[in-house]
Parts: sequence; structure tokens; C-alpha cells
Amino acid sequence: MRLAPLILPLLLMSGCTNNTQLSSGAEYLAARPEYSAASGTDLDKAVARAANVEPLLRFPARIGLARISHGQFVPVPPCEAGAWIAFAQSHRQYGEFVPVSPLIGDLVTAGAGLPKYGSNPIVPIRLAAARQHIDAVLVYAVGGYSNKASPLSILDLTIIGAYLVPSRSVEGSAIASALLFDVRNGYPYGTVSATAIQTGFVPTVGSGNQSQNLQVDAQVDAVTKLTGEVDKMLTTLRDEIEKTGKAPRLQSSAPTAGTVAPGKGKSPGEEHS
Repeated sequence: MRLAPLILPLLLMSGCTNNTQLSSGAEYLAARPEYSAASGTDLDKAVARAANVEPLLRFPARIGLARISHGQFVPVPPCEAGAWIAFAQSHRQYGEFVPVSPLIGDLVTAGAGLPKYGSNPIVPIRLAAARQHIDAVLVYAVGGYSNKASPLSILDLTIIGAYLVPSRSVEGSAIASALLFDVRNGYPYGTVSATAIQTGFVPTVGSGNQSQNLQVDAQVDAVTKLTGEVDKMLTTLRDEIEKTGKAPRLQSSAPTAGTVAPGKGKSPGEEHS
């Protein structure tokens, strides 16, 4: 049973969203003494270790971009790269926007004696970003599906209908999502998502290829919309850092459409060293 056609429409209905976080791990644990790294069950200790991280991001920053596809760390496809390049060039206020290289990921994981990728692409992404001296990484993935319907399918029975008459409706849908996290300690600064749908009518013969083309178009459109949500996320993070000088509490935006960007800075530890 294919689940994608069932699940993706629900995700597509959610539109574009972004969430940000700059809360303190120390404050979180202080308010929850039951989460102790020194006592409790193994799960309790793991929860305490997971919570015990602090935001280090400062702007302008050096922000990396990494793509995941089918569970693997891959280069950004050329059809999607244009949206990221345009965003980086028009949003220099966030800092420097740098592609994270899968080749450097191979180099560093091999040097560290780790499996090439294993089952977790975040490992080579984080190591490659560290080697490239990146502050935080925006890692993103795009999923989608295509389908065909034939409201005029009786025309498929004729040669003219099958080859010439645009009797078949085709659709491509996509959802793009991204996570911004700190290279040094894995702190999650925010998540964003965006959706897109492309539709059209084509003759029955060749409709499969056209459906696939629409899916690719939908993925590119979703990535373009994703850059808008990234822009909102980074603006929120930058404003909160400038306003408070430290982490704000978890925030979430209502579904909309948006943009993207990079950044740079010193960690609190570096400022006092």
C-alpha cells in the first residue's frame, strides 16, 4: 500500500510554516529536577543530556546548506540551486551562505574512522560543516508524488484522443522542509516547511512523463517558497538575539508563505574566553 498519496495531501493542507527556538537548556533542566543526568532510568539520563544544550548562534553568521534525498547527504540539485543562490545574494544581512559539500563529508567521515554514511546523514553533514568552519546548517529535504486522472478518458480509445487531445489531468505535489541546527552542539534553532502543487492537461500517451515533470516543477516551487519561510525564521532569530541578548522561548508562526538566509558570530563561551 502506498502511503504517500494518503499522507502528503494532509501535509499540503498545512501550507507554509516556521518555528523558532532559542530557549536555554540549563533553565529547562533547572525547572525540571526530575530530569537528571546523574540519576533515574537510562531514558531519564538520555533526556537530560539531550536537553542540556545552549544556543550559540550570532549574526552575521556562516550558515551552511545541505540536501538530504532518500536518506542520503547529496549535492543541491541544479534545478533547486537557483532559488538558494538568489536568496543568498539578496539577504546578505544574515551573513554568508555556504553549500555543505558531500565530498568533504566523505573525506571527514573516512578520516574519523566512521562509516561513509550509515543510516544517519546528519553525521557527515555535521562533520563536513565543522571542517568548513560553518556556524549552523540548514538541512532540507523535498518529498512529493504525481498522479493522473482522466475525466475525458473515453477519448483515450481513439488514436486522436490518445496522442493529440489533452484529455488527461496530471498533477505533481511536493512538500519541502528544513531544520536549522548548530554545528557545534546540535542545538535546533528552527524548522520550516512549504508546499506546492502543479497541474495540467496532456494527451494520454506521454502523460506519465508529463506527470513526473510536474512533480519536479512542484518540488522547485516548494523549495522557492521554503526560502521565504527560512527568511522569516532567521529574521525572528536575529531580532530576538538582538533584543534580549540571549535565548527567547519557543515560538511558532501561523501557516503562511515565505523566504530564507544565512548568519555568523561568536558563542557565549568564546565571548568570555
